[in-house]
Amino acid sequence: MALPLAAAEPIRIVVDTARPLHSFDPTTALGATIDAHEEGENEQIFTRPNVDAIRSAGFHRMSYRLMTELAGEAWHWNPAGSWSDEQNRQGYWTSSSTPAGPIALSYGYRLPRRGNSRDQAHDDGYSRIDDGELSSFWKSNPYLDDHFTGEPRPQWVLVDLGSAFSIDAVRIAWGAPFAVDYRVQYWPGDDAIHMPQSARWVDFPRGAITNGRGGTVTLRLASRPLRVRYVRLLLTRSSHTAARPSDDDRDRAGYAIRELFIGSLAGSRLIDRVHHGRRHDRQTLIWVSSTDPWHRAVDRDPQTEQMGIDAAFAAELTGRGPMLMPAALLYGTPDDAAAEVAYLMARGFAVSEIEMGEEPDGQKFEPEDYAALYRQWAHAIHAVAPSMRLGGPAFQSTIDTTATWPDAAGKTSWIGRFIDDLRAHRQLGDFNFFSFEWYPFDNLCQPPQEQLMRAPSMLPPVLRSWTSGGLPDDIPWLVTEYGYSSYAAAPEVEMIGAMFDAEFVAQFLSIGGAAAYFYGIEPDLLMTEERSCRTWGNLLLFLSDEEHHIRYRLPAYWAARMVNEDWTMPAGGEHTFYNTTVGRSGGIITAYALHRPDETWSLLLFNKSENRRENVRVSFRHDGTESPFAGAVTTVQYSNEQYAWRAAGESGHPTRDLPPVRRTLSDPSTFDLPPHSITVLTGTNSGF
Repeated sequence: MALPLAAAEPIRIVVDTARPLHSFDPTTALGATIDAHEEGENEQIFTRPNVDAIRSAGFHRMSYRLMTELAGEAWHWNPAGSWSDEQNRQGYWTSSSTPAGPIALSYGYRLPRRGNSRDQAHDDGYSRIDDGELSSFWKSNPYLDDHFTGEPRPQWVLVDLGSAFSIDAVRIAWGAPFAVDYRVQYWPGDDAIHMPQSARWVDFPRGAITNGRGGTVTLRLASRPLRVRYVRLLLTRSSHTAARPSDDDRDRAGYAIRELFIGSLAGSRLIDRVHHGRRHDRQTLIWVSSTDPWHRAVDRDPQTEQMGIDAAFAAELTGRGPMLMPAALLYGTPDDAAAEVAYLMARGFAVSEIEMGEEPDGQKFEPEDYAALYRQWAHAIHAVAPSMRLGGPAFQSTIDTTATWPDAAGKTSWIGRFIDDLRAHRQLGDFNFFSFEWYPFDNLCQPPQEQLMRAPSMLPPVLRSWTSGGLPDDIPWLVTEYGYSSYAAAPEVEMIGAMFDAEFVAQFLSIGGAAAYFYGIEPDLLMTEERSCRTWGNLLLFLSDEEHHIRYRLPAYWAARMVNEDWTMPAGGEHTFYNTTVGRSGGIITAYALHRPDETWSLLLFNKSENRRENVRVSFRHDGTESPFAGAVTTVQYSNEQYAWRAAGESGHPTRDLPPVRRTLSDPSTFDLPPHSITVLTGTNSGF
């Protein structure tokens, strides 16, 4: 079927040369990420042919992601190191800062004192608070105890009973240290987890406990049961006792609970509404404020391996530029983070910044707790590297305000309260960049075309919410992962995903973003996830076979090359955005204009229409007059004329897979934009 013809009158695109917006250098702003893989996969993925293909995408910087933090695991970034209890090969781990043989792989270690039922990685762990075993226990992070923070930092346990029950009692089997003072609370709102700012926690009528003595205690919380779904223990003063004699202060710091029972009393019998089991899908959902990073040598997670530090730098997947490296913060120790930075320096590796932890908001970490750890880690790292740039918090993908339960003043902004804490402790100078991830589409049931059209309007209000919440304007923004969705989705391997990727980078940098890192450089297979709208996709540059041999280059690859090597200059230098207006198109046509170091103009154009070609006319406004490109214009164009996808479940693949078309137009007046296309125009203008 022939496509409808474009309108007779071209759409006008005007670049206002008197209105520069923001400048950036592609060599520091355009990056990609590497992440953990299944055991044995790194060797398959990072072969010489695959590494060469990854490099050809033209990214300049690399961000090292830390899946161990998402899994609630301790990271042994170096397999060589020492235990705090060396004799029993257990305790708190510090990797060796002394270079020896190259580190090819690193691993995560499961935490025997885990509190959360769920995690954001394999999600195959469980909480020790309701596992049905009195021999196991949860313990909070000792570095949040006042022994280390110098001030009280309450910890908590949140229980989601799944639905409302009549509750008037709780039974707590304490470990050591136990809570001397604590409060048992309930949530009067609809959703304590996903809408934390919608209400406040309320104490049960008899829920305030002082001078507790540990052991196993049964408490009647009210004379009459209350209909409650969410229950929280707020722990405010520790006994600072240890289960066994120890000269390690961390053993006495924090709080420990062996098992928790919640329900109603029938005489002396507690009708327990908590499900107990050693799998998260067989136990009641529990979230905790923090978890002790104590573990053992036998706790290594065999399923996942991180690329070793030395291997990551040696691969030079994005050239030889500095790398954004992580520090394990949520489940690590300050000594281990300092040792990592000392190792990087001893090896002479170029590091641009250290990202502190990963996605604390998604793990229900409160901002003041994150700040308390951040401050200790900053002191430890700056003791070995005074000028190292630090930042975070690597917010998980979010399309609205990241909020937490109201504090005493009613403030719910997560980032605002984190900033307030750093400022109050005179350590705001240790916060050198703000990082977050951007995967805006969680609802895969919505039409992809509608999502593509809506995407540019979603980012600015989120950024404004963070600045209005307290994020200083002068702290750089880094997007350390981005993609269409954090879930598998068909658009990710089609033109819509490629258009989203390219436009997001352009938009983010045009409004002042410092750097953006694409997620999905490793060759891989299609996947699907159990969601209401099941779809096959993946965040990929390359579709591979099961052994990770590349079979196809996907639209995301060609879009990345167009941004990294055609729209911007690979050699780098200052690229300046200029204000660009697009005539009648209803958002179908969008444009991003750069003035480059070689004095050329380069425009990145999108035609988001599914079925309509458009003609555009480009002009440059200077001193009240407009003029077109002067002389020849180089065009690079990619659309469904070069690419077609056949959806066939896990066997989906391209049926047409051609590179972008390159042309030189000697005297262009208008430019043709096919449906669902990305176009780069590069030339000069005599009026500027």
